[in-house]
Amino acid sequence: MTIRVLLVDDSWEVREKLRILLLREPDIELVGEAVSGAETLEILQHLPVNVVVMDLNMPEISGIETAKRILLEDPGIRVVIISLQSDPSYVKAGFRAGVTGYLLKDCAFEELVEAVRIVAAGGSYVSPEIEVGVP
Repeated sequence: MTIRVLLVDDSWEVREKLRILLLREPDIELVGEAVSGAETLEILQHLPVNVVVMDLNMPEISGIETAKRILLEDPGIRVVIISLQSDPSYVKAGFRAGVTGYLLKDCAFEELVEAVRIVAAGGSYVSPEIEVGVP
């Protein structure tokens, strides 16, 4: 099964790095990119996606609010937040909103790929550096 991923971050540099790395994976197809929550919601109206990898802090609509809106429209989409914020309150807020993964931006690339595969298969993932009890 090919995992169709939408990459969302307002930083061109972050998207570029993640794009290059994700394109190396034979089971992951990078189907699009967005720079904001509003653009993400628009893209998802026209593009089938399995996993959205999304920054927490974005212009216009936060990653958590965007995740809520995504999951209202299509509960089958899995959302992975990628952030500099390791505070457990952010992680808990994300999971309450329905995200199924939370990674730190400085994580190893292998960790990102593992998280995408785990959430695409129906599991959840939190970076091991974050100490928080999340279901």
